[in-house]
Amino acid sequence: MKNLLAIAFSFFLMTTSLMAAKLNEPSFGRMGKLKKVFGEFERAQIYDTSAFPARIVGQIISNGDGMCTGTLIGPKHVITAAHCIYSQSEEKFYQAIYFAPGRINGQRTPYGVVAATKLYLHKDYINKVADVGYDYAVIELSEAIGDNIGWAGFKVYEPSSDVQHFTQIIGYPGDKEEGTMWGVECPLAVEGGWKATYRCDTYGGMSGSSLRKNDQNDMVVGVHTWGNEFMNGGVMLDQENFDNILSWKQGIVTDDTFVQENTFPPKEDWFNLIATNKCHKKIHVAFHVLNLDKEWQTNGWYSLESGESFIIARTRNTIYYYGAVSSDTSIIWKGDSPISWDGDTYYFIRHDIKRDTWGNAEMQFTCN
Repeated sequence: MKNLLAIAFSFFLMTTSLMAAKLNEPSFGRMGKLKKVFGEFERAQIYDTSAFPARIVGQIISNGDGMCTGTLIGPKHVITAAHCIYSQSEEKFYQAIYFAPGRINGQRTPYGVVAATKLYLHKDYINKVADVGYDYAVIELSEAIGDNIGWAGFKVYEPSSDVQHFTQIIGYPGDKEEGTMWGVECPLAVEGGWKATYRCDTYGGMSGSSLRKNDQNDMVVGVHTWGNEFMNGGVMLDQENFDNILSWKQGIVTDDTFVQENTFPPKEDWFNLIATNKCHKKIHVAFHVLNLDKEWQTNGWYSLESGESFIIARTRNTIYYYGAVSSDTSIIWKGDSPISWDGDTYYFIRHDIKRDTWGNAEMQFTCN
């Protein structure tokens, strides 16, 4: 990295290593019901989330915590578990829900993070009439991200007495490195037309993962929702469940439907400085900011793949400075503001936040 930046910023002094502590990543929380790891059908980490169906599977984030998994079933609709958006014990919906499709780890979200707008689930789940039978939900997103990365279909599960079906499950388990995607495949049994059981290894955070037949991975037939000492399981799409999900995707609110606007808690009294790579090249970025302790500090260099976003720092100041370079050094973002960092001097670009409310302040890096 140092050699790369020395070439790119040849007019700077580049004699020391470039190190800066990152913000603490949000910890996993409220990940639903703990699932069991049996060790018979083990999970494997998925590193390439650009392939289908991994890219349409994403982490569901609430109030900054990665807590569940969901799957795109339309341009802007995600299927997941009801307990991922609503707490029966607290009798309330979770707030500030986002969807990060194809997330690779705690820092890499190649397709960005999209806010939810509406949450659909069955009224009997809220009324606790059935704990497991209606533990599924649909999240409507603010952007039709599926138009860019695709989505899965969904259909009524049709059992066959002469065929042993296997299910594929992809999700974000809380017992693994934060934000990493893992997949598993194992035999599936169904009771009563809707109750799925299997011995796939799962863990909290994989709640809401779609169940898909291994020979038809573009179709969702169920949702992973529960586990105990003997089995893990989920809710299959029988005709009733299919009809509910189809109506929610179409924005139809039936008598059995509860729909909730995605709400956000009061904003903190700071700006989240976000770097987003809109360039087709990998880039390295650094920000010079006045932190919440009212001390100027430089954070970097952070590597961002094309399309990725990352919260660089938090500040209450409306002025900050930034610099960046593409990985092949063909593009340099530089300015005329000298910044001293680790004994060297860099010329960063000054930026003024032109807004009068706290929240996200995004800097987009383009190749233009």
